[in-house]
Amino acid sequence: MSMLEASKQTNTTESGRSHPPMNSDTSRRAIVAARSTGNTWRPVEIPGNAAVRAQAEQRLKLGGIWKECGLIFPSRVGTPWLPRPFYRGYRVIVTRAGVEDSESVYFHTLRHTAASQWIRLGADIFTVSRRLGHASAAFTMDVYGHLLKGQQRVAAEALDHLLADAQ
Repeated sequence: MSMLEASKQTNTTESGRSHPPMNSDTSRRAIVAARSTGNTWRPVEIPGNAAVRAQAEQRLKLGGIWKECGLIFPSRVGTPWLPRPFYRGYRVIVTRAGVEDSESVYFHTLRHTAASQWIRLGADIFTVSRRLGHASAAFTMDVYGHLLKGQQRVAAEALDHLLADAQ
């Protein structure tokens, strides 16, 4: 499991890998994620400051117990998650959400859900491919291309509008 970190300066992870500085603009933040193949990092932009605000509240509530590790999604005390408590908490959230057959909803399912929703909401395949860390947009297209049904109609309507405007 890759560790996600936010940074305004060069950081080194526990495994000794370093990653580049990230965007420090307060309206846009970036996280870096390790690629599953190799020792490379890729920036992934995240919106707003919701995670930062939630962390600040938690940090105030815990005081000296909080351990600052520079993580975007830390454990309750600021440290990296240990696998067992993470998945236990994930199961509780899925069950409380009322998901039918919650045992079949693995954490990796959220990745597919995110990709599907990005495409449904109009994100292009290239952008989705980069966010997921795929080596090529062709791979992303092979996996998620079925979600693009109706795009031929959209393209035909756009061409129709262009031709009507040209007359």
